[in-house]
Amino acid sequence: TQAGSTYGRNVQLKLQESVSVKDFGAIGDGVTDDTVAIAAAHSAATASSSGIFYPTGTYVCGNFKWIDPPAIDSRNANWKIGSVVIPIPSQMDTMGEVTFYVNPTGSDTNNNGLTAATPFESIQQAIDAIPSTVKHRQTVQLSDGTHTAGIRNTNPLGTSSTVRAVRVLVEGKSVNGRDLIHIQGNTTNNTLCIISLGTDAYAAVYAEETNGTAVSGVTIDGQSYATDFIAIVQHRQGEMRVDDIKVIGNNYNGSRGFLAESGGLIEFAGVIDITKTERAFTCLHGFFSFIGSATIHDGGTATNPRTFEAAAQGYIYWYSGSLTVSNVERVAWCKSGYILIQCTAGSTASNVSAYTYDCTTDGEILAYNLSTTGGSRGVNCTGGKVILESVTLENQTGTNVFVDAGGEVILNDSILSDNTKLKALITATNGRVTLTGTSTSLTGGYRGIFAKNSTIEIAEGVTVDNNYFNIDCRESSVRLNGTSGSPIICSNFTENSLFFIGCQVFMFHVTITGVAAKTSVLASGTTIYSAGGMAMDAGAIGYDLTQNSSFTQSEDVVTSTLTNLTTGIIARRGSQAYYKTSRMTTTGTGTVSTDFAAEFSLITSF
Repeated sequence: TQAGSTYGRNVQLKLQESVSVKDFGAIGDGVTDDTVAIAAAHSAATASSSGIFYPTGTYVCGNFKWIDPPAIDSRNANWKIGSVVIPIPSQMDTMGEVTFYVNPTGSDTNNNGLTAATPFESIQQAIDAIPSTVKHRQTVQLSDGTHTAGIRNTNPLGTSSTVRAVRVLVEGKSVNGRDLIHIQGNTTNNTLCIISLGTDAYAAVYAEETNGTAVSGVTIDGQSYATDFIAIVQHRQGEMRVDDIKVIGNNYNGSRGFLAESGGLIEFAGVIDITKTERAFTCLHGFFSFIGSATIHDGGTATNPRTFEAAAQGYIYWYSGSLTVSNVERVAWCKSGYILIQCTAGSTASNVSAYTYDCTTDGEILAYNLSTTGGSRGVNCTGGKVILESVTLENQTGTNVFVDAGGEVILNDSILSDNTKLKALITATNGRVTLTGTSTSLTGGYRGIFAKNSTIEIAEGVTVDNNYFNIDCRESSVRLNGTSGSPIICSNFTENSLFFIGCQVFMFHVTITGVAAKTSVLASGTTIYSAGGMAMDAGAIGYDLTQNSSFTQSEDVVTSTLTNLTTGIIARRGSQAYYKTSRMTTTGTGTVSTDFAAEFSLITSF
């Protein structure tokens, strides 16, 4: 009878309220191996929903299947694992590395998963055997073959109306590192180890608020799944590592390869190969990081396949490796997020039906070394910023680069080309375009650049070639800023090289190679300031100024050279031109006897 109580109890039942490891033969002397006794004690405590008691001592233990009891009562007791002595915690966690084996021929009922000879049948059984707190790596080793068992009913979409099934739910595991819960397949050939979604599983691996999950060396097969799926998910706060994974989709709209959301992070390595999947990498309020060797995405026949999608402050960092993309609608779609694609030279995107880079609102895309052929637009920037370096955009059906709604595009050492002359290579409306790098060229198209209400900046070494109009700008601010050793080259135009209406224009070291009977610079209602270094050759007129335009050649800078022109400058309809004679060298070979002519306004030299 307990003091203060009148109720009497059986002594044996009273003593069995908790389980002591010494009830099962543990010694606790720091020498005797107590592994078997401790494992049995934990199993008994869990079965009876009892707490477990460790009297004072040091308990030697090794690898065993840790089972989490309801509570641990430790009286200054320690575990000794190898030569390391660790205080026994108040909550159960791992005290050593454990490997659980999974084979489709195993049995979840009879096997313990601790050896390859006694494997679990399902991956989920191995995950459930891992304690809630993990301090040492827990490996789930998958055999070769197709893994279909282990459905976990859950609600991964977060809506009460939809309950989906996943093969593996890694939920609520707390770790203090990464790669501590490792689902490992065949590290040599991932096609031999398959996790099949079958007809009933929504995801292969679904990690929720869990740190340190890793998945490697497997193929995730969703071909038999009849609707949208996600191969691997990191949901809410948590970190995951993915290495050498192949995803085979079902061409279903909405199917996804990898998803990180609500603070989740996925780090990729090795080779990531995704086919027949609409969205390869989707990041929503999460993070992706790739440091592997290759990424492959073939969108198959899904309606709107996309490779990278960052939305709602999603961040995608693709740092390395080759990138091969085919049969997609978009390569990178950034909506209020950030995408960095720094792939190796020779990376390609082919059969892009819509946009290679699509950036909206306050998103930002930075891409290196990717060559794209086809698609309606190489860049569609309607807000935000797109920076491209050493990329190639060829033969888009629409304009190669489209900028609108305050968007900004920067091209450095990049090539834009078009075999037809039906469109502009760059179209900017209410946006900003900057071209830099001595390898940047715009070849073909009806216009090299067409801009309205925009800011256009072109730096040294850029070439605009073989267009009807090299540059055509309306009501825009234009800065052409070459250098003496690396001028901006505008050549092989069919109509006019530079055509400005209502613009503010600055020009320095621009070389225009003209065509007979054509005008190098035609300006209407435009203010042009030249800091010198202009070189025009073989055309009808160097500058044709109309509708109150003005041209000013700076006094104290390098000389401009107008060669083999019919007329150097014509000022019409109230327009005016100012230049210093010693800074303007002209040679006219046409029928007009003077290099400078005024129809309605005086051209003044100073």
